[in-house]
Amino acid sequence: MVELHRSLNAFGVSSIDLRISPGDERHGEAVARGRTRRTARHPNAGTDAGDDNQSGRDREAAAKNRPWAFRNALSSDQMNGYLLDVWLKRNPVKSVVILTDVKDAFTKVDGTVVFPTELKQKNVQVLDNISYQTGDIDYSAQVTKAKGLNPEGIVVAGLYNEGGNVVREIRKQGMKQPIVGALGMSEPRFLDIAGPGPTAPR
Repeated sequence: MVELHRSLNAFGVSSIDLRISPGDERHGEAVARGRTRRTARHPNAGTDAGDDNQSGRDREAAAKNRPWAFRNALSSDQMNGYLLDVWLKRNPVKSVVILTDVKDAFTKVDGTVVFPTELKQKNVQVLDNISYQTGDIDYSAQVTKAKGLNPEGIVVAGLYNEGGNVVREIRKQGMKQPIVGALGMSEPRFLDIAGPGPTAPR
């Protein structure tokens, strides 16, 4: 904390004002978005970039003084390795297919960078990375392709709505493989969409 304080002082930031916003509806986590505001007497780094009432001067200051941004959640690369450790302990699979929502930047990074890297380190073969997009309503083609590859496990990198529908289609097509989902699916409504009991990932 001392080193952080010194570093901020070097940039003329005299205080840090953290106002943590409620959980982000799409990501199932509380994210504090970054904004830097400078006033004549008290420059500070804050976290209310989503404020619609920002003045033009505040917006200019925010752009000028980035990259100060704060969040109260771990990033995907810090969480997904542990998630896979737990999942693989329960389901010691050696091959997977990843189904990735490539329209959402958050899930795209999970599906195309984070999960493949972690799986490679854990000696799990990725047979294919099959894409879909936020807003899609039919996942039958993607799931049919995954089914033809006969993976031992399935990774879904998506938000809760699309992720839930992907899982529902997986079970509808008779695939029984264990499924693991990304942080974007950590929302109670995911279970309602995916279906009860054995249709949900484990």
